[in-house]
Amino acid sequence: MLASSKSRIKRRTTRENLSSKPINLQLFDRWEAHGMMGLYTKKGRGSKPTFTQEQKEKIKEWTKEEPRQLKRIVEKVKEEWGIITSTSTIKRILKTLNMSWHRMRRACPNIDGMGSI
Repeated sequence: MLASSKSRIKRRTTRENLSSKPINLQLFDRWEAHGMMGLYTKKGRGSKPTFTQEQKEKIKEWTKEEPRQLKRIVEKVKEEWGIITSTSTIKRILKTLNMSWHRMRRACPNIDGMGSI
């Protein structure tokens, strides 16, 4: 079966003036069956959302309670819903919810009685 598919690729590449790089056979089959419309990506492809909108809102609430402790929020997500996630995923969710994420700055120490800037 593998040998026949290789010869099939070679015939198609020479016939259609394409390079002999790896070619997805399903792409050719969709082209033959549906023409140009067969080449478009169909709905439902890709990974599904990890969290629902209600879960995202709950994550936003938890973040407002503890804005500097994303690891605690990851733990709460695991306890509440059994979903294993990372702090970067939590940050990405907060960004989609229009929350900005900035590092907290420390106050400048007093130098010669000048005060903080």
